[in-house]
Amino acid sequence: MAVGIYIRCHGDLLCESYPITIDSPSGLTIHKENLSSLCGPSFPFTEHRNPEDVALELARGKDMCYSRKEYESILEKAHPRSIQRNSEGKLLYIGKEFDDDVFENVCEKILGKQRWIKKIYTVSYNPENFSMFTIAFQGKSCNILATSIDDFCSTFDFKLEETEKLSTLLDELYKTDTFTTEFIFELASLFQTLGATDIHILDESCSIPNARCHIAKDTLQDFVEEHKLGFGGTRKKKKKKKTKRKNK
Repeated sequence: MAVGIYIRCHGDLLCESYPITIDSPSGLTIHKENLSSLCGPSFPFTEHRNPEDVALELARGKDMCYSRKEYESILEKAHPRSIQRNSEGKLLYIGKEFDDDVFENVCEKILGKQRWIKKIYTVSYNPENFSMFTIAFQGKSCNILATSIDDFCSTFDFKLEETEKLSTLLDELYKTDTFTTEFIFELASLFQTLGATDIHILDESCSIPNARCHIAKDTLQDFVEEHKLGFGGTRKKKKKKKTKRKNK
């Protein structure tokens, strides 16, 4: 059985000298899709899907991330003044061609990784960039950003004593308007007692290194690959692109 988790917030990768890493919950297989590439932005859309519906579909095992083609089309429609196409059909932002890195490995599924780069998510209540964090299991869903621990337990039939750590983390979320990968994994691991074996996560947040991170993207990519961290993408592909450009 699978748990579906849908997240749309402001997201930062936590790293200073090297990325902070988090282990996957023991006994759970993580399926994750990121709308943004490593070190890349996630552009705001003017129209949002129903978050509960997305989480429920994720729990059924359906891929809910936009394809690159869909992603580009949505951006064009949402921001017609700033995002257009040139005569060759390439996407432009304020007259300049998008960097390939923006769409590199967008929505590739990351499956079965044991360690992940830690992210910190910041909740926004701005109507134009409204945050979403929903979870679904066995046909039931819950908005984590607007629930109490009592309501959470009632929705998914947990006993209050089983959710003591989650209750503390939830209080911290409401005080700071932030949460991290650890919170997501703590939330997900609770469902093991209900028979969950898989976690399907769609993360539509940015994946920009935080302000204290001074690591070059290539160095960060090397670290991700060397330590087999959950994020997706391969540096080999990027090297080939760079070599072709140099040969030209």
